Amino acid sequence: RATTRRRRTTTTLPPRMTLTLLLMFGLKQPALGLSLPQHRLWAGCRFASLSMLARRSRRRGPAAVPRPPRVLQRSDSGVPEIAACHPEQYDKLLSSKVASMVQLVTGAVAAGSSSASEPQTTELPAIEVFESARTNFRMRASFQIWREGAGLHYVMFNRGDSRTPHEVRTYPMGSPRLSELMGPLIEGLAASEELRDKLNDVRLLTTSTGDALVTVTYNRPIGGGAWEAAAREAAAWEAAAWEAAAWEA
Repeated sequence: RATTRRRRTTTTLPPRMTLTLLLMFGLKQPALGLSLPQHRLWAGCRFASLSMLARRSRRRGPAAVPRPPRVLQRSDSGVPEIAACHPEQYDKLLSSKVASMVQLVTGAVAAGSSSASEPQTTELPAIEVFESARTNFRMRASFQIWREGAGLHYVMFNRGDSRTPHEVRTYPMGSPRLSELMGPLIEGLAASEELRDKLNDVRLLTTSTGDALVTVTYNRPIGGGAWEAAAREAAAWEAAAWEAAAWEA
């Protein structure tokens, strides 16, 4: 008696085709009457969740273009654009601000008088303007720290460019007290390996009476006696340097 054997075949699909069929049929297909993993079409196939496949596709995407290394920019004046002030333009800028304020207040008064039951005058009284100092008017400043070997530099970034550091050797916007602190402070921090290690930024806050608060932040824990001892030594050295500078002045 002749018998016929049915040959069982298995089909292995590549991962991308598996993802395509999963999207076409879903996890259950009513027309087949079976869940897809039980159907012979899927014999020998590996199944992965859609979220896993999505993560794989993201990893296989085009490699990110590496950013160019950051290079410290130096200028002859030592003042980047973000830290520069322009005393020669003070009168022009002040007049423009006064005109804008007058227009704003006049519009607000006119809107209030139109909604009032009785008509009111929109004429403004005489405006008195008080000028401020044209330089050395800022009482606080924050500087990022750029390290070159054992050397430290104050840096700032121009508006719209957070990738290019610009060295700040002088800060004409800062108060006289703030300007006095900048040089001895950076020298004292650079002189100590404990103080300059992973130093992030320096923030200075001054007052009109000559007081100052200096804050330094690090990208590491600074607990322990080593950092405190180095900080006290640097504070004593800087106090002596500031006193000597004051006597010379």
